Amino acid sequence: MKRSIIWFRNDLRIHDNEALVKACQASEVLPVYCFDPRHFSKTSFGFPKTGSHRAKFLFDSVINLKNNLQKLGGNLLIRIGKPEEVIPALVKDLNIDLVFVSKKIATEEVEIEHAIKNKLSNKLSFVWQSTLFHIGETFHSPRMKSRMYLRSFVKSSKRNPRSGRRSLLHKTLIYLKKT
Repeated sequence: MKRSIIWFRNDLRIHDNEALVKACQASEVLPVYCFDPRHFSKTSFGFPKTGSHRAKFLFDSVINLKNNLQKLGGNLLIRIGKPEEVIPALVKDLNIDLVFVSKKIATEEVEIEHAIKNKLSNKLSFVWQSTLFHIGETFHSPRMKSRMYLRSFVKSSKRNPRSGRRSLLHKTLIYLKKT
């Protein structure tokens, strides 16, 4: 892989950013942020999608990201426009091999992802980084299940006050700890 784009969305940071780490495996990396005009329009109820405080926070965060990238010898390309138009145009104009982006689950973001994926086919790589735990360490993992159950029930599984003996739940927890 020679050239890649890291498309920043809501993950405006350089620390703990798996998409950025993967993009940096290319010999050339172009960090990109798109100010999508739809985020500054009104909802169907007539309310602004982005208020003044959120807009200022977003602007400050993008400038902070740009400054942090410059400290590392890079920069941030900032564009105003719909990402499904801006990103494919950059890929075509700059001969980009792969675009890295964090996966989102909200309807509007997923629709944008599909539109870009249709234009770029196999040049779009999603990275999951929207939860505290990595997707492989969530409840789908047996190891994680036992940890979560242990934490949840450890307080309630002390000695049974009526009989003075350990409850069945506590015995089960001790067994799970050993395995």
